[in-house]
Amino acid sequence: MEDFKGWATLVGALVAGCTGLFNTAIQVRGKRDVFTISPYSTFPDPDQREFMHVVSLSDHPIQLMDWGWIDDDESLSSIRRESCEPDFGSQRSDFQSPSKLESRNAVFQTGYLRKKTPIGAYACSATQRKPKLSFKHGVSAFKKTKIHIRVWWMGAAYLS
Repeated sequence: MEDFKGWATLVGALVAGCTGLFNTAIQVRGKRDVFTISPYSTFPDPDQREFMHVVSLSDHPIQLMDWGWIDDDESLSSIRRESCEPDFGSQRSDFQSPSKLESRNAVFQTGYLRKKTPIGAYACSATQRKPKLSFKHGVSAFKKTKIHIRVWWMGAAYLS
């Protein structure tokens, strides 16, 4: 009978350990900032302004720290940084919602008339070191991969 108690204790300890690890993984995963980005407008625009929107898929609030465009020359240009430059002038943002996404399905949208047509958009939340990228249809897989690798390699200095 002593042998049975030892095996039962061992199995119980293994089940408890696996359950604890599983719950910890779920908790850590649930605290990540999850959102989608689209480099398209949610409504038609006759002036051909460039819009992007971000939709929260998290149950907790998300604070966006940076957002912007991916240009055809494979560079990332921050809308927040561009808007502080003196020559931004007539390109002022036509519409911009608050950058804090309070709940699931909350939407952030911004846009303006731009000189260069972007091939995609990016956004980075307060808890992320690297931005999440999204590309327009028609961008080659090679170019997408090249930009993803460049952003991964640059880390937090992705705008350099």
